[in-house]
Amino acid sequence: MQADSDPPAGLIVHTAGFGGGVFRIFDVWGSEEHLARFKDERPMPAVMKVAGDDPTAGPPMREYSYELHSIIRG
Repeated sequence: MQADSDPPAGLIVHTAGFGGGVFRIFDVWGSEEHLARFKDERPMPAVMKVAGDDPTAGPPMREYSYELHSIIRG
């Protein structure tokens, strides 16, 4: 496991890994605005550089959001 030396503003926790042959990412953000800013500033420029104007390039994304009611930290 590695830690990011430059975590994005608003990120509370980030997890990623393989399970059942599927790569999954689970993040907890302080707000929808923090998540939107992160996507606009970090991964999307790289995606656009690779994909260009092709909207079908890259893997399909499935994204789900819901309001978090509680976090228990150990």
